[in-house]
Amino acid sequence: METSTGTIDSVSFLSLFNIMNTASGNYYLAIRHRNSIETWSSILINYIAGNTTNFSFISSSSQAFGNNQIQVNSSPLRYAIYSGDVNQDGAVDITDLSLIDASYYGTGYLVTDIKWRWSS
Repeated sequence: METSTGTIDSVSFLSLFNIMNTASGNYYLAIRHRNSIETWSSILINYIAGNTTNFSFISSSSQAFGNNQIQVNSSPLRYAIYSGDVNQDGAVDITDLSLIDASYYGTGYLVTDIKWRWSS
């Protein structure tokens, strides 16, 4: 297993990840963010060493294993991974909520920066 990091562009939703030591083959793609639920691709992705491989999580919830995404926009249609797993235990629950102090105005790139979206 190889790990690569990158920054996703907030306009194009694209990112480049350099894979240096992985042989050609079929792989699942896993993505993780500082406070998100780890999310895997729903299909095997054919990777050829040295070539560019494209995969989009944002076009459909079915792109993620178990449809583990939420619709965040309808025009254009966009899906996103779930955030809120502050302690990275694989679940968003009261333990994560207890780590967030809503009255604290910290600065910088904090793991406790959570955008909550309530729906009825």
